[in-house]
Amino acid sequence: MEIPIYPLRNSTLYKLMDEEKKHEDRTTRKFNFANKFVVPLYRLNILPLFLLGKIFILVKTKGRKTGKIRYVPLEYRKRGDKFLIFASRGERSNWYRNIIAYTDQPLLGKIGFKWHQFIVNEIQDVEDRVEIMKWYAQSFQSSAKALFGYDKTVQIEDRSFINICQFIRILELEKID
Repeated sequence: MEIPIYPLRNSTLYKLMDEEKKHEDRTTRKFNFANKFVVPLYRLNILPLFLLGKIFILVKTKGRKTGKIRYVPLEYRKRGDKFLIFASRGERSNWYRNIIAYTDQPLLGKIGFKWHQFIVNEIQDVEDRVEIMKWYAQSFQSSAKALFGYDKTVQIEDRSFINICQFIRILELEKID
């Protein structure tokens, strides 16, 4: 049986990695449209009532060019005592570039009903990102299937995730309060 190389065609991540940007722009517009509703509902403590605080963190960033305060809902996954967030558009993600521009300052994020301060650490080593993606795929199979086409019935190897891990960026958040 052939080893899959992720992301598989027609998955969300495949569309975001589109070099022609045809699919990327359409997918990004969908996320931006949804965020117009998600951010205010999260800030008003409505979304945490539906337990969405268990998978989404509302991150408060400062624009690296404008200095404006921005709020971005991001999927997070807890691994041990750390929180992981994934920039599926890689370095093209504006929220990612805004966070990286201010890594010398604590990041403010809301999980559920509570705001926390975090120290941000970027996972830079591709091999470490591969290990995290393998963990993600095995721990959150339905999310991994939607994001990059993961199939739990097929054996995976490190090389299955090389394409993804050369593109995406992973940030590790550590609570400081």
